[in-house]
Amino acid sequence: MKSDRRKSRELALQTIYAYNMQVEGEELQKVSINEIKKNLIFGLNVKKSVAEYAEKLVDLTFADRNKINKKISKTSDNWDIDRISHVDKALLQIATAEMLNCPDVPIKVIINEALELARSFSSDESIPFINGILDGINKKWGKKARRIGELSDK
Repeated sequence: MKSDRRKSRELALQTIYAYNMQVEGEELQKVSINEIKKNLIFGLNVKKSVAEYAEKLVDLTFADRNKINKKISKTSDNWDIDRISHVDKALLQIATAEMLNCPDVPIKVIINEALELARSFSSDESIPFINGILDGINKKWGKKARRIGELSDK
């Protein structure tokens, strides 16, 4: 049985993936992240706590999206962030946002949850890639961000 937090992370992944995909599709009219959240998170019959944590993850991801993407790019040697699959990119964005902004959640749990989602939604080759990126982000920025409560570019 899935935990409530895993359900929240799954909803956040689906929301960010849907936003990322529709932004790139020229044939689609752009829909706001709030509209996507309304349909994918709050439009489903899930517990209030599941929907609220999913929304928190989406909001944290979008609040610092540029900085998060820079950290992913800096950690993924020889991989431009635009070359990372949409699912993997969304997973990395959510996990990075949670890692750097949710000190109450252990880093190991965040990384493990991201890997479990990768097993469900991505390829087998993505699992070590995602693990390596998140481990690198944690080593470079995780502890400092948790200690001072900010997401700096340094």
